[in-house]
Amino acid sequence: MQCFESGQVLVLPTEGTLINREGPSRFRVLYSIEDILRHYDLKTDEVLRQFGAIPFVAQVPEGEELEHAEIYRHLPGVKAAIPNFHVSPQAKATKLEIDIYRPRIDAAIESLNAQSRADFCGRNVKIAVIDTGIEPSLLSNSSRIHPRQFATDSPDSAGTSPYDPTGHGTTVAYIINQIAPAASILSVKMMEQTGNVGGLIAAMFVAEAEFKPDIYNLSLAISCDLDSCGSCGNPLGPSAAINASQLSLLFELMDRRAIYLNDKPLLVAAAGNGSRNIRMPASFSNVLAVGSYDLTTLSFPPYCRYKSVSQDRFILAPGGLNDQANAFGHIEGNVFSREGTFFFGTSFSAAFVTGIAARYLCAPKGGPCGGLLASFTTSRDYIMQCFSRDSERAVPGYTPKSHGIGVVRYGH
Repeated sequence: MQCFESGQVLVLPTEGTLINREGPSRFRVLYSIEDILRHYDLKTDEVLRQFGAIPFVAQVPEGEELEHAEIYRHLPGVKAAIPNFHVSPQAKATKLEIDIYRPRIDAAIESLNAQSRADFCGRNVKIAVIDTGIEPSLLSNSSRIHPRQFATDSPDSAGTSPYDPTGHGTTVAYIINQIAPAASILSVKMMEQTGNVGGLIAAMFVAEAEFKPDIYNLSLAISCDLDSCGSCGNPLGPSAAINASQLSLLFELMDRRAIYLNDKPLLVAAAGNGSRNIRMPASFSNVLAVGSYDLTTLSFPPYCRYKSVSQDRFILAPGGLNDQANAFGHIEGNVFSREGTFFFGTSFSAAFVTGIAARYLCAPKGGPCGGLLASFTTSRDYIMQCFSRDSERAVPGYTPKSHGIGVVRYGH
């Protein structure tokens, strides 16, 4: 079982290159992200100007995805090409109703000094939650959820009211909403049990076209390990590094906002569960990777132990454990699993970091939150300065090589 979509390669053209849809073509285009933008009546001109080019998914013979990606990379007009890798939420999800453990989440928030002082915390900050969707009725301040939810895994007719068939995205949004209740949240649904890179990149393009988020919450990861296939375990060899480098080019497009709007969004991503390496996209140089830390035992949980981490863009937050006493939610059992499924992992660690990031950004955005720093360059740089200043490093055995910036803590 491979860890990318059969017969699909995601292609990023070079700036100014258009897809030839007429006559003979090197590509058999399954769909373009531009098609999804137009499907939702979102303006493509500004997005094209900002990003320079819009990716598309090409159909190739099944079993030849890696070979065709390599061929495409050497064609004129192609900047990047990779198999359409699977993306999964970094916690188990299912189509059953979830019980969010609100008191436990609130206790974790309080331990990070991030409890909301008032309903206006996070005002003027915009967050994109790219996940399984959001069920607003389960949030404390549901009025801050954008009324229109977009979907890139299965685009509907015209956008719809937010909903979540698994509960994963809702739990992530609940944590963010508790910490920064006045922050506006846009939900883009790009997966249920799993999704793919094409849907993830499309979701980010949709968010840019509709919302221009200050913060992206990506509680997800590429299913393939950097060294081996996450599904089958087979070594990926040299192509792993090439594919990682190619995919990073797609995420670097987010930095181009600085050229036109003098700002960069903060990208917050789950570091991944049960992997030796930080998973993509958290491993990319313009993304803040979030791992899990057990505040009770002051140690790493068993699913969050990496060979190495970035010393200046890796941070820790509560992730919970796979048991009744420590999880952040639970899905009732059925005939297949009597015990049900507990919600825990770096997905939820990322949500704590996103919520605190929104609180920090509230002040320079003109909101009522305190603690404005003297210098402000971009939203991303400002928030990272705050994290560097306030994160907790007085934990047993702290070293930047394993703990990165430290355990996240709100400093105001």
